[in-house]
Amino acid sequence: MCPQTPCLSSRPPGRCRASRSKSRLRFLHRLDEAAAGRAVAWVSVEGVGVAPAIPTLGDRRASGHSIIGLAVFDGSSLRAEAVGRCWSQGRLMAWPADS
Repeated sequence: MCPQTPCLSSRPPGRCRASRSKSRLRFLHRLDEAAAGRAVAWVSVEGVGVAPAIPTLGDRRASGHSIIGLAVFDGSSLRAEAVGRCWSQGRLMAWPADS
């Protein structure tokens, strides 16, 4: 691991959905704390509605694809957006058109 790019996430296997949800919220709080002195970015590729703060692009849970999300913590501000969708663990990706 590069010392300039610390990892704040770990994913223990076999946790229930409620426990995972609480763990994800704790992770967001850790990112927010890490951003006190500098900007911190989080790239997420998870099922629809799984990553807190990442929009779902209007998709429903269990849609068979993941949302590619980007969250940037900068001091006290959070900017989160969904930048795309992916299927088959990244084998196929789609990027929404700019609006």
